[in-house]
Amino acid sequence: MVNEEELRNGLRAAVTEEPPMRLDPDRMATKAETHTRRRRSMLGAAVGTLAVVGAVAIAPGLAGQGGVNGTAGVISSSMAPPPPPAEERRELSGPEQLELLPAGFMLEEPAFNWPPADVSAPNYSKGELYERTQDLRPYLKDRFAEVAPEASVVDPSLFGTAGFGDLDDGSQTVDSAIYFIDSQGDGGAFVSVMAAGSRVTDQLCHDSDLACGYLVLDDDSLLVASVSDPRRGMRPSIISVTHLRHDGEAVRFAGYDYNPTGVGEVNQREQPSLSYDQLIELATDEEITVF
Repeated sequence: MVNEEELRNGLRAAVTEEPPMRLDPDRMATKAETHTRRRRSMLGAAVGTLAVVGAVAIAPGLAGQGGVNGTAGVISSSMAPPPPPAEERRELSGPEQLELLPAGFMLEEPAFNWPPADVSAPNYSKGELYERTQDLRPYLKDRFAEVAPEASVVDPSLFGTAGFGDLDDGSQTVDSAIYFIDSQGDGGAFVSVMAAGSRVTDQLCHDSDLACGYLVLDDDSLLVASVSDPRRGMRPSIISVTHLRHDGEAVRFAGYDYNPTGVGEVNQREQPSLSYDQLIELATDEEITVF
């Protein structure tokens, strides 16, 4: 049994002696600093994402109500979610631009008269446009699923001019958002069908593009491919292909490294959800037509 003197000495030793140091102070400081940086990074990303989701995000030409199955609005390319750290925007050399485009495309704009001299844009009423686009939606859904077989759910929105499902008399452009789910989660693409008109060529390449190129096909129709980063970085965030056809119609498909449809999760990806090959296959499908 421990007597009173031994107990007193033991308590004195426990109070006065420094306990053994099991933790490395430098390691703990580094760990704390890393944890603080991680919390700040997560907070910044969360605030950025909330700003994206909470903003009234409107895609070009798609302002107003609508959306897939009635969902309002879409997230435009300028309202993309915060990306991973990216290289600051700089001017790319010709070879660097070509690396971002499909094989065979060139940077120089070819001699190509648009719109074709003997073609004029049709003038459809709102009701006619609704019927024509509604007839196209089932085919678009099946064709997209065929070109992108990894997509388990494919849901094209109502076509619209001022908003999904919102058509105007005499409209020359109609757009649809295609929401889908694949192995990486929620994804989205856009399709625009444009009637013959000089304004089509004004929408093909922009100074803000990382790269934009041209390819004349065997039938002398023209493909235009572009890649851009709306965050003003060097990340290929949005890629698109436009097919300028002999009948004056132009069809553009675009893929994103996030889900821009306003349906489901924004879901940042490592690369655009569709490849150039898939975009070309869709854009050159003559069954995808409205005008």
